[in-house]
Amino acid sequence: MADLANVTITRTLLSLSNLSIGSEGFSTYYIDKGGLGRVGKTPRETFADDSKWVNGRLRTAVVREESVLPLTVRVQAASSSALDTAVEALDAALDQFVYDVTVTVDGVAKTYRGYPATMQTTDALINVERVRDFCEDFTISIPVYPVAS
Repeated sequence: MADLANVTITRTLLSLSNLSIGSEGFSTYYIDKGGLGRVGKTPRETFADDSKWVNGRLRTAVVREESVLPLTVRVQAASSSALDTAVEALDAALDQFVYDVTVTVDGVAKTYRGYPATMQTTDALINVERVRDFCEDFTISIPVYPVAS
């Protein structure tokens, strides 16, 4: 079955092939149910100096502020050591100074310029079931240039 959603992270700076995170759960990395958000939009406004004689404020420029791509990802493997290796690979991909992140949902792709991300376990606990099943869940926030290319 084809993935409904996919997130691809380029690893050019690491001299490695792209890291792919699918939505169907058949690979090492997959997007947890409800774990892919949209890149938000926040304006950054520049105003002229306030005037004593003019009401309101005069905007001189409005652009988009840097945004974030939110993800919840499950990493799974066949053993504890393989899981540790997979988690380290994901961490290295997200720790690059700059990289491209392509988000594809139902065949529609958008590519953003990504920057070093934050990655935390979803509940900050070593869960017995996840240890036994050789998997770990992460909440990831990837800072991105706010306009897709």
